[in-house]
Amino acid sequence: MVVSAVTFANRVRVDVVDNGIGIERAQWEQIFQPFVQLANVERSRAKGVGLGLSIVQASIALLAGHRLDMTSLEGRGTRFSIELPLAFAGAALAQGRTADGPDGGQRVAGTYVLYVEDDPLVRRSTEAIFDAYGVLYDAFDSLAALEAGLPSFEMTPDLIITDYRLPNDRTADHVVALAHAALGEQIPVIVMTGEVELEDHPQWRILHKPVTPLALLAEIARMAQVRPED
Repeated sequence: MVVSAVTFANRVRVDVVDNGIGIERAQWEQIFQPFVQLANVERSRAKGVGLGLSIVQASIALLAGHRLDMTSLEGRGTRFSIELPLAFAGAALAQGRTADGPDGGQRVAGTYVLYVEDDPLVRRSTEAIFDAYGVLYDAFDSLAALEAGLPSFEMTPDLIITDYRLPNDRTADHVVALAHAALGEQIPVIVMTGEVELEDHPQWRILHKPVTPLALLAEIARMAQVRPED
């Protein structure tokens, strides 16, 4: 695999190129769909869950001046390219820290989130969205890590965002119970999950993966406005 950057007058293209088996033309669009893994018919979790490209594509769509391309030849390999505006030291960050939800757009910068997700790719992708829109967060990859980190919290989060199913047979129920007990407050909860049978919950907002950045930001803006009564 080769990673390279090509600089133009006002933009940069980052290429990731491999010399693998390649992808036939008829499947190019398919690989950007959620949970699609062409070379993982046995659905081994060791090879991921097939969300990476769909998350990248959804994130790129929210960033002005950014573009994602792919080319591939069977038996020769694949190239993924991201084009982005060229920035210079001291340049201002991209405009606006707002999420344009169906109600006209709400500010999310400064919202403080407690975030729990065991999948490294999903966690890093979501953290990148938080960083881009000014969402403050503490992120953990397991219930044990959260338990170790909670005593150091200096303020109560505005919102809990957690995967439903976590390592060692833990779930979002354990995350919420632990956080509420340690912090002494009821906190709004968003659960992001691939569990199709988890359709509703009286106290949580359920978002089914893959969650687009726009949908996530709109829910953060909405849920952080309301804190349940103790």
